Amino acid sequence: IKKVVQSLKKRNKNLTFIIGALPNIKINIAKKLGVQNQCSVEYNTFNGFNKSCVAIVASGTATLECALSNTPFIVIYKTSWISWLLTSLFVRVRFASIVNILAKKKIVKEFLQNNFQAKLIEEEICCLLNKNNKQMLHDFKEIKELLGDGSAYKKTATFLISNE
Repeated sequence: IKKVVQSLKKRNKNLTFIIGALPNIKINIAKKLGVQNQCSVEYNTFNGFNKSCVAIVASGTATLECALSNTPFIVIYKTSWISWLLTSLFVRVRFASIVNILAKKKIVKEFLQNNFQAKLIEEEICCLLNKNNKQMLHDFKEIKELLGDGSAYKKTATFLISNE
């Protein structure tokens, strides 16, 4: 991710970054990424997504939070090869992102394992920054309607279990 952040900084010096983190994490992520002067840390994911034009999100419930906040995003995830191999032997799903799984189609791009390449991620972030993302936002609306009012996580879990 550091390569992506550095490349994005070179393309647009006015970009600012929001890093989502848990309050108990003391690692200075902004310094490691080289954006300490262009960055804020947000401990509430919804607040962070609501302040963002585009997000890079690890696969998990944060992807659903991102969609619910109408923030265009991409999904990234990379693990050890042995973990990836074992997971692929036991888990059969088309997508890693909860949003794509719920939609039963690719709404957001996923950069997993071999696809987890700085250049590919950077290009997609630039693309999201430079287009209106109307279709993605429409698809997010459909996800919200599918989940209904309240208890989104419970409904998502029920949906995922019933559609194995």
